[in-house]
Amino acid sequence: MRTKMPISSGVNALALVGTSGSAEAYSVDSAHSSLAFSVHHLGTNNVKGRFDEFVGMTVIDKGAIDEAHSTMQLKSFDTDVQQRNDHPRSPDFTVRGVPKELRLPVKLSDPIKDQKSKLRIGLVGKLEINRNGYGIKFNTVLETAVTLVGEEVSIEVNLEAVQQTDDK
Repeated sequence: MRTKMPISSGVNALALVGTSGSAEAYSVDSAHSSLAFSVHHLGTNNVKGRFDEFVGMTVIDKGAIDEAHSTMQLKSFDTDVQQRNDHPRSPDFTVRGVPKELRLPVKLSDPIKDQKSKLRIGLVGKLEINRNGYGIKFNTVLETAVTLVGEEVSIEVNLEAVQQTDDK
């Protein structure tokens, strides 16, 4: 399955798209899901982070993804270091309102019943984007010709979703 992620300032949407038919809806369980990222720092290692605020849904038809949507709050990203969180929230790193689609292959797990007899599925995928394509041009070139922040950003999606029923 493929994922598309239109990116603009404020709220971003992640969408998986397929075909239609008889289907079952699932809502993302954010307590058992993660949207994470990593970016190269000083040419030495990858700094990792996550988005803490996101919601989503998916529709499964005949064991395949029919459609899916997830929305994350850009401001909710966290690297577990306050100083490192503050700088990317400055105008240096503002997403410049450049909407784009990103396609991401994801692996869909078979449905499984949880302890409350609700069906759950998993969606796992990873992609890389170039942050310059979103107007995030900030960087510093060090005297060793290494850049402070890498241009490529890895995004990893691990979503668990629970089937929606009429008896909520």
